[in-house]
Amino acid sequence: MSRVTSRQDATADKLAATLLPGLRAEAAFHGLYGPVLAVRWRKLECPGPPARPAHDGEVRDLPRLLDDLPRRRLVVLGEAGAGKTSAGLLTALTLLGRHLPAEKIPVPVGLNDWEPARETLSEHLVRQVAPVVGRPAAIELVGGGHLLPIFDDVFEPAPDAASCPITAAQAARVRVEALIAALNRSTDGFVVLADTVRYREATRLGPELDACHVVLEPVAAEEARSWLRRSVAGVAQLAEDKADSKVARCADLVARLDRAPGGADVLGSPRRLGLLEGLIYGRPDAVRELPDGDAGAITSYLYQEAVAGCEEALRSIVAPPRVSWLSALRRRGRQDMLLQEAVDRRLLRRVPGGYVIPDPGLRDYLRTETPGKPPAVRRSYAERDRNSTVPDVLAGATAHAPVTFDSEDKSSG
Repeated sequence: MSRVTSRQDATADKLAATLLPGLRAEAAFHGLYGPVLAVRWRKLECPGPPARPAHDGEVRDLPRLLDDLPRRRLVVLGEAGAGKTSAGLLTALTLLGRHLPAEKIPVPVGLNDWEPARETLSEHLVRQVAPVVGRPAAIELVGGGHLLPIFDDVFEPAPDAASCPITAAQAARVRVEALIAALNRSTDGFVVLADTVRYREATRLGPELDACHVVLEPVAAEEARSWLRRSVAGVAQLAEDKADSKVARCADLVARLDRAPGGADVLGSPRRLGLLEGLIYGRPDAVRELPDGDAGAITSYLYQEAVAGCEEALRSIVAPPRVSWLSALRRRGRQDMLLQEAVDRRLLRRVPGGYVIPDPGLRDYLRTETPGKPPAVRRSYAERDRNSTVPDVLAGATAHAPVTFDSEDKSSG
């Protein structure tokens, strides 16, 4: 790595200080400041011997594993809702919290708006960082290898491309192939968070990322039960709920899931655990009406309950209604109220351009499910997530311009 100047130190410090509040807010949105959910990982493959042979651990151990890797290149795989985004957030917060001079700055990087045929990966990184430190400083930091990019939603099509799923899937695959090619040519470190099935499909006909690979495992059933009890008990105590109605509802929910065929799958997913927590604080009869079926039926019911009362606002994000300005003005008061409620319930997240629905499963639910349809005949989300692949028709149809990691931008020191 090139020699770090005092000016680069100051720029890196400014970037770290600017990123930290946003990452903390994101962590709070994902519920990472409440009771800790122990999500474990196991190592799949790791080029070169690490300093300490850690073969598995908890998500909070990932920064230590990253430090042990000679080139600090890590791929975190997991099923939908396994906790990959939270793993990336915790890793970034840990690294930023101990930030020292000359240490790389972890920077979350989105790829939805990256078009490999138009810009290199380094140009995209510069575009992401420039609003914080200015373009000249961003070029210096990226070119000098002073950032540790954390790539999330690698396989997510752009939200506005939902009307043409084949085109969106093809664009997503082009980005993945370009990302793999660019990162494998680079000598810099990185963290990639990716869906296991889609990553394996994308690398079936080509190279994998030259990095250490770990996979997030389902949450152990007893750990999930304990987390739900601790979370609900803490909130009930904070609210001085002397009747302990939420605690009793939590016990009822756990008992029902233990009897349901798909209960173990639901308990094993951090994303579904968040929905279960919301169910406990929902309407009084919601837990009693939980279907005794597979994970897909239970998940559909959880989404149905999650959007109850906010569906109008949520659907306006997925597919904005075409209404006259007068109708929009009349609806604005109610819409603003529903949007705020959806934000409070962590169904929506505010972004500079408006609002986004961070949960891909919820977006899919709102696009495809019919309100009032019995949960038992809804699509099985668990099976869809487990078996989804990139269509074979896309194989070989993703030619794109060669992409490099901008080695020409790197300073010689």
